[in-house]
Amino acid sequence: MNDKVKDHLLKKEYEPVYFNTSAIDRYFPDKKNSKILKKVKKEITKIEEIKWVFIKEGAFKMGDFNKGTVLLHDVTINDFKMSETVVTNKQFVDFINSEGNQKERGQTWVKVDSQYSRIGSDGGVYYVKEPYGAFPVYEVSWFGAQRFCEWLGGRLPTEAEWEFAARSRGKNILYATGDKIEKDKANFIVDPNDTLWHSVFPVKSFPPNKLGLYEMSGNILEWCYDWYESNYYASSPKNSPIGPRSGEMKVVRGGAWCFQKEHAITFYRTASKPTTRNNYIGFRVVLPG
Repeated sequence: MNDKVKDHLLKKEYEPVYFNTSAIDRYFPDKKNSKILKKVKKEITKIEEIKWVFIKEGAFKMGDFNKGTVLLHDVTINDFKMSETVVTNKQFVDFINSEGNQKERGQTWVKVDSQYSRIGSDGGVYYVKEPYGAFPVYEVSWFGAQRFCEWLGGRLPTEAEWEFAARSRGKNILYATGDKIEKDKANFIVDPNDTLWHSVFPVKSFPPNKLGLYEMSGNILEWCYDWYESNYYASSPKNSPIGPRSGEMKVVRGGAWCFQKEHAITFYRTASKPTTRNNYIGFRVVLPG
C-alpha cells in the first residue's frame, strides 16, 4: 500500500492517494500518513469560480500542420472569451439546482445514477460527492453542456475556436503546452498495462498554455459546438466556421486521462453522439467577444 501511495504521489495522482490515506487514517492513524492526507486534500478540494480568458481575433491554418494527414485550410476567428478551465462538478451542480436535470433526446443532462458519477441527488437537491468539487464534470451529454453554456449567456466552442485557442492563437504547437508532452505537463496514459489507478485530475493540476488556458491537452475530452463530418475541412468556410448543418455525432477534442498522448494533439479530432454521457468527456464555455 505504501509503495502504491509513493508511486501515485510522484505522478501527482492525488485522488487514489486521498482514498488510501483517508482509509488508513480512519483505522490506523499516524502522523506521517495524516500529513500526506492533509496535503492531498488541500490539492484536490480547491473550488474554482469560472474565470475568462480573452482571445483576440486572428487567422491560422487549421488542421494537421505536422504530417498533413488532415487537410490544412485557412480559417479566421473573431474575438471571443473562453473559460480558463473546463466546467467543474461544483459549477454544474449550481446549474442543475437552478434549472433541474432536464431530459433531451431521452437522456438527462447529467448522469447521476452510475458508479462513476461524482454528483448525487437527495430529495431533488443535487450535491457534489466529496472530494470532487474542483474536478471536471463528466457524464454530461452535449445537450447538458450546451444548456449550461446558454445559462451563462454563451455556448460551446466551435471546433475552429477550440483549436485556435489550444494552439495559442493558431501557432504550430503539437500539444497545448508545447511540442513535447510529459506526465508533469498533462494527464494521459503512458503505459496502458500498468496496475496503477488512473483517473481525471482536478482542474489547474497542470501548467496552462501561453493564453492561460488549462488542460487543453489531456485530462478530459471536450465537447465542441459542431456536428462532425470527416471531410468537412474540404468545404469549410474561411470565416468563423461552425460545422455542418446537421449530423449524427458532435466533435470532441483534447485527449483524456484514459487515452494515450496521440489523442491529446491539438489538431486531433474525434466525435461522439450528442446523447453520450461517459467519464472522459467534459466541456468548457465560450462567450462572444
